[in-house]
Amino acid sequence: MKSLREIFYSLTKFADKWDPYFDVYETWFSRFRGQAPRILEIGVQHGGSAEMWLEYFGPGTQIVGVDIDKRCLQHASSSVEVVLGDQEDPKFWIEFFAKHPEPFDIILDDGGHRMNQMIITFVMTSEHVRDGGIYLVEDVHTAYWNHYSIFWPGPWDDFGLYNTKNIMEFTKMGLDVLNREHIEPHAGKIPQLDPTVLKTFEHVKSVHYYNSMIVFEIGKQQEFKRCLNSGTRMLEN
Repeated sequence: MKSLREIFYSLTKFADKWDPYFDVYETWFSRFRGQAPRILEIGVQHGGSAEMWLEYFGPGTQIVGVDIDKRCLQHASSSVEVVLGDQEDPKFWIEFFAKHPEPFDIILDDGGHRMNQMIITFVMTSEHVRDGGIYLVEDVHTAYWNHYSIFWPGPWDDFGLYNTKNIMEFTKMGLDVLNREHIEPHAGKIPQLDPTVLKTFEHVKSVHYYNSMIVFEIGKQQEFKRCLNSGTRMLEN
């Protein structure tokens, strides 16, 4: 069975990935190999990524690709549906899921890498990942830049270290949601979590940060309960 790297370097269509991504993909996606997963991929580009996933996951895999560029329609096939739309538009996602109500096993955001695009896509789509599924957003290194690219010179106000408008800071707030049952009053008041972050992370089981990638494991958190055994030996004073 070929590794994902081996598949990547044998593709017939153009694809563009950073090398460390392959190990992260394998860590989180290998569980779906041979299971005919249903995948939503934001960013179709030249079709190479969809080709890679079809070979990696095997027969029965279904991919829905979203892109704003109409040229991507040429990459549609019996296994790949291409939908034109702007990932930054909440109305697009409402209409999209009205037509695609079945949950996805994997959602992969490799679309536009501006902050608002990443955050809106995560907020609007992550609840449509089935329990046990994975949401992965890549190229989040753009959160640390002062600009995005020559194609979108800005100026933008949501990039840069510790900027509360970028994807990194947004997801860091989500860690408080995962631990919300431990929050105690401060100065007589219970701190309030951001309502959008709270709603978005209610169905997130865990968050994993890598160099330029964030992986969200979707599902219910286990009950936080203490476990004691019946051993007779205890520490003595």
